[in-house]
Amino acid sequence: MKTSTLFHQIRIKYPVRWGLSFILLLEMTFIGIKLFRGSQVNYIWESIEIMILMWGILFWENPEDSQQELKQALKKKEFVLFYQPKIDVKTKQIVGMEALIRWHHPKKGLLSPIEFIPLAEKTGLIVPIGNWALKEACWQNIKWQQEGHPPLRVAVNISPKQLAPDLVQTIKDILEETGLSSECLEIEVTEGMLIELKDSTKTIIEEIRKLGVTVSLDDFGTGYSNIQYLQSFHVDSLKIDRSFIQNIETSPINQRLAEIITQMAHSLNLSVVAEGVETKEQYDFLQSIHCDEIQGYYVGKPASVKEFSTLFFSQTRP
Repeated sequence: MKTSTLFHQIRIKYPVRWGLSFILLLEMTFIGIKLFRGSQVNYIWESIEIMILMWGILFWENPEDSQQELKQALKKKEFVLFYQPKIDVKTKQIVGMEALIRWHHPKKGLLSPIEFIPLAEKTGLIVPIGNWALKEACWQNIKWQQEGHPPLRVAVNISPKQLAPDLVQTIKDILEETGLSSECLEIEVTEGMLIELKDSTKTIIEEIRKLGVTVSLDDFGTGYSNIQYLQSFHVDSLKIDRSFIQNIETSPINQRLAEIITQMAHSLNLSVVAEGVETKEQYDFLQSIHCDEIQGYYVGKPASVKEFSTLFFSQTRP
C-alpha cells in the first residue's frame, strides 16, 4: 500500500481532533511505516491506529494538563531507565547497553516512549527530560562499576532539540559529576538529525568526540543512507535498522543489504551494530558477515536496573 493511500484512509477515519492536525497525522503515518517496515499492511495500519489513539487518549483530551503532568513527572522522579544489552558477536560477551526511558505514571502505569515523547518534543520538555536520562544513565553505569562489574559503554539517545552547542558542556559536566570515563558513554543520533542540521551538527559531534565520547548513527538505512554523511560527520559506529534484520534468514535482499552496509562501514573504520535481532538464525548470519555487535530480544529485552544486574552481568551469551 502506498503511503498516500494509507494516509488518506487515516484522515477519513480520524478527522482533525485531539490536536491531530494534518501535519501530525502525516507524521504518525510515516512513523508507523518506518517502525514496522516490512510488515503486513494490516499490521502497519493497526500500529498507526494505536499511536493515534494513544496520542488522543493520553494527551490531547487535556493537553495542558498533560504538559503539566510531564513537568511534575520530572520533579517527582517518575521517569525510569531500562537497559537493553549489546553483545560482541565474536566473544559473545556483553560490551554495552542502551538506556531506554519509561514513565511510571501514577494512574496509567508504565508508559513507553511513544506514549509521551511526542508531547515532550512538542513542548520542549524533551531537553530537560533528555538531560535527566543522560545523567541517570551515567550515574547507573558508574554504580555498576563501583559494585565490581566490568566497565561497559552505555548508549543514550539524543533528541534533535538537545543537539545544540550547550550539549557538549552538559556532557562534560555530567562526566565530571559522576566520575564516569568518557569511553563508557555513547551518544546515539539519527540520520535525519545529521541531514536536517548539517553544519551545526557536525561541529557539535566533533566536540563531543573530542571529549572521548563515542557517537553512533542510529536507524541506519531508513534515511538517505548517504556515504557522504558518514565521511563528513565522523561518527564511530552505525546501527543497522531492524527493518533490514527482519526475515534476514530467508530474504536474500536483506542479507545482501546487511552485508553491504557492514562492509562499507568497516571500510570507513566504523563498527557495526545490528538491532532487532530476535533469532539464532539471524545471529548466525550476522556473525558470518562479521557484524561487530548485536542488540535485540535474542540477547535480552529492555530490563530494569535490578533485572539487568541479575540477568546479564558475568554471563556468557548465546
